[in-house]
Amino acid sequence: MIEELAAFVRARLTEDLAYAWGGAVAGGRWTAEGTRLVVDSGAAFEVGAPVAAHAAHHDPARVVRAVAAKQALLARCERHLARPEPGDGTRDGDLLVAQILVALAAEWAAHPDHREEWTGSPPEQ
Repeated sequence: MIEELAAFVRARLTEDLAYAWGGAVAGGRWTAEGTRLVVDSGAAFEVGAPVAAHAAHHDPARVVRAVAAKQALLARCERHLARPEPGDGTRDGDLLVAQILVALAAEWAAHPDHREEWTGSPPEQ
């Protein structure tokens, strides 16, 4: 199950990165100017101050950095999972890795591929 959870997180991060790069190519940096969302391409959209601030906060460059940080966490988790288990069939840190993956996956809880058993903390081993 934990490997499937890691694969789910990896797939969602790949999607987020693709959307962010699409936004970056389409307009560059996003900023809020009062009630307008302004992109480096020169386009400006009148969307209202709260929406402009929210959209600017999710500037494609920021999303790319956030995905890179999450990918680094995921890579550490996957390296841990790839280590051989000792003779008793357990590895120190498996519970922590599971908790990290559950926390990462929570962002996409509404995704159709998200499973109910990935909600909340995994049971103590």
